[in-house]
Amino acid sequence: MNAPKRITQQDIARAAGVSRGAVSLALSGHPSISGETRDRINKIAIELGYAPDPMLTALASYRHGRRPAEFRGTLAWLAQTTETFDWRTIAHFAAYLEAARTRAEFHGYRIEVLDLQEMGISWSRAATIAKSRGIDGVLLCPQPYSYMDLADFPWSDFAAVTFGYSIANPKLHSVAPAQYRASFNTMKELLARGYQRIGFALNSWHDQRTDHNYLAGYLTAWELHNPSERIPPCVDNDVGPWMKQYRPDAVITGDVRFLEKLAELGLSAPKDLGVACPLLDSPANPMAGVWEDNHQIGRAAVDFLVSLLHQGERGVPPHPQRLLVEGMWGPGRTLRPLPSD
Repeated sequence: MNAPKRITQQDIARAAGVSRGAVSLALSGHPSISGETRDRINKIAIELGYAPDPMLTALASYRHGRRPAEFRGTLAWLAQTTETFDWRTIAHFAAYLEAARTRAEFHGYRIEVLDLQEMGISWSRAATIAKSRGIDGVLLCPQPYSYMDLADFPWSDFAAVTFGYSIANPKLHSVAPAQYRASFNTMKELLARGYQRIGFALNSWHDQRTDHNYLAGYLTAWELHNPSERIPPCVDNDVGPWMKQYRPDAVITGDVRFLEKLAELGLSAPKDLGVACPLLDSPANPMAGVWEDNHQIGRAAVDFLVSLLHQGERGVPPHPQRLLVEGMWGPGRTLRPLPSD
């Protein structure tokens, strides 16, 4: 008995009345093929029972991975520097861009930085400049203010991905560290080490910018695991009075200068109390906590944006997607060891 004939892209091309190249582009979601034509070709492929040859797909992927991607265009890194906010000095954000540049080159793109403050331009002017330079893909750097409203930007001209939660309107596709889980898991690590009076210190500005995710993870873990005493969160930069009043035996903090502040109070970790941070920018940080893999976040954002471009998606998405990237626990030197260690 003869095996059934495998349906090829050439078969689909004949049925659709197009070239085999057009079929290949349509099946891969290439933006050069209109949505109507792409949908028609995909429907015909399904009706004919087409399935890609896994060996040929693997070979094509291998060959593609061994040669440099041909230049496809430019993406914009849209940022805004202010007197109190310079994204280049924030290690997390600088790493996003560094990784994004490398990943963009892999896909055949380069990234151009458009900083509103440095260029002395408005949001609308930035859009005009981007369009004049043939840019239709935008990565939005975390912005200087919480709950920003950018509804007046001409989003319909661009595919866009942002980082984190600083843009409240419109709701865009975004990539962010898994902040809730980082804080929740940090709390579990402290409880496993026998800490009971666990405090949480993150200033209100940072808490708002992260959509309260770190605070939510801490509070949820507290409710589920019920340490001996509840300590109100500290959302003030001056932790001294809070420390003296509540005397925690451990603190979860997002303040990179927290160890310095402890020293000013005559305290040190882990001798006097444990300290952990759920948003470390490097595994080399002396604090225990969760290291956010900022390079992976930057790479994921570019992959996300390129996929939108290939699918021809522009404008504000009807169903925004949020991609969360998990961090990794680093033991640091600011917690006592686990009982079994």
